[in-house]
Amino acid sequence: MLMEGQKACLKIRPQSITNSLVNMRAAINRHLHDLDLDMDIVRDKEFLHANRALDGTLKNQTKKGIARSTEHKKVINTNDLRKIPTYLSTGYRSSPIILRQAVWFLISMHFVTRGMEFHYQLLRDSFEIKADENGDEYASLTQETLQKNFQGGLCSEEAPQDRRMYAVNESELCPLKVLRFYLDHLHPESTHLFNHCDKEALLFPEKKDTWYIPKPLSKKGFSSFMRDVVKAADLSESYTPHCLRATAIQKMNDAGHEARHIMYMSGHRSESSLRCYNRECSTKQKKDLSMTLACAAAGKESPLHAPVPLALPSATITSPDCDDQRQLAVSNADEQVSLSLSQQNDNRSYMSQFLSTSGFMARSNFETVPSTSKCDTRVL
Repeated sequence: MLMEGQKACLKIRPQSITNSLVNMRAAINRHLHDLDLDMDIVRDKEFLHANRALDGTLKNQTKKGIARSTEHKKVINTNDLRKIPTYLSTGYRSSPIILRQAVWFLISMHFVTRGMEFHYQLLRDSFEIKADENGDEYASLTQETLQKNFQGGLCSEEAPQDRRMYAVNESELCPLKVLRFYLDHLHPESTHLFNHCDKEALLFPEKKDTWYIPKPLSKKGFSSFMRDVVKAADLSESYTPHCLRATAIQKMNDAGHEARHIMYMSGHRSESSLRCYNRECSTKQKKDLSMTLACAAAGKESPLHAPVPLALPSATITSPDCDDQRQLAVSNADEQVSLSLSQQNDNRSYMSQFLSTSGFMARSNFETVPSTSKCDTRVL
């Protein structure tokens, strides 16, 4: 059965993505488990020949050059990421549709959601606006939602608590201002946060105080949000709602946030799962890597990682004797060489300790140097 399905898949699509065949095997295995059959087509020795055939097929595709790599979720490029808030900030006060899109976009980015499974569960009172010990306002969730990694139940772990969406007063698309403006235009009888638009408000929004009717959107209703934003903002390529999650994780990584902090915001429970979102380097990182290799090919030192010259205090020579001057110069030179060697040994010791560290930070492209500056909370 497994080999027949494999052949059928290859007939339809010879250049199959490697993970497609593996996922098909896993889907069949899950279906058999759901039927309460005592059978495991992945591990049972009865299927050893079929699994070897699958392994040989994948290797043969790679050898022939027809294997395709896994297509991960796109990260929204910088130019398109600038167009989205420009489009939303200029229209959310005069259009019920753009206002709803703005709230959806801000929640997706700030709470690192997948764009569909999260929003339809939100209620009108799901967000509570508070102030921290410094007096800065933020919005936080007051309810748990059913998500891919958090299904509830006795054996389920709790979702991350107290994730915050802070106000950015200097931004034209301040998250709290947009959220308050949206709540003010909901119908008094609305129970959910996202609802259908009022037809009259679509035509004459300035004449209506209530822009939405008390009819919540379904889960499928959010599938067109990103597509509509892409078209209205004139983005360079198409994106899915899940691309917002991939973009948020990539931007937090590029800003130098630690993996455990990114996991707190994204809800990932393992660093290996988080690594799937950050397989790609950013454009700047790719250029820096290429320039480093270009310098190496030219026999030059990379300007990005050139050794910092050691600055020593200049010595003041007061003796008029030439022999004393030579002796002092030799002494300063010896001291400089000694300090330089000491600094190199310290660097080697630090790199040896860093590379020997087990786990995610030693095998991924997440930066390990903690950021010393305050996080830039401006909306992208």
